[in-house]
Amino acid sequence: MKALSIRQPWAWCILHGRKRVENRTWTTDYRGWLLLHSGVTMSRSDYDECDEVCARLTHVELPPRDSRALLRGGIVGAAELIDVVENDSTHPVFNSPWAFGPCLWIFDRVTPLGFVPCRGRLSLFDLPYHLETHDGILTIREGA
Repeated sequence: MKALSIRQPWAWCILHGRKRVENRTWTTDYRGWLLLHSGVTMSRSDYDECDEVCARLTHVELPPRDSRALLRGGIVGAAELIDVVENDSTHPVFNSPWAFGPCLWIFDRVTPLGFVPCRGRLSLFDLPYHLETHDGILTIREGA
């Protein structure tokens, strides 16, 4: 299954803070479900920038201040990638306070999952997992 590695605390904001736009410098033709991988690296500037964006929003919880509370180095959730929009200020997604990159990846049906430690990679990458739904609950299972 395809996966995308996202640095913390941005991954946390996607899962818990209503962030449905991921900023990238590149585009993809892929559409569909992705595993959201939380990268190992997290810098103070990442947190400060995220804090600044969250502070401008209403009804958005700030990420935990203790970096140990932000899971890193594994799968943390899943989302459906429904569109990728290149920098075009006429598109409605550019009104989002989360949108500030040259390419915007638009997520829907974001779902936190139980943490699964694994290595991330650059770009979209494949992991030997799949998603299953049981009684309306999305879970991750090993196996292609």
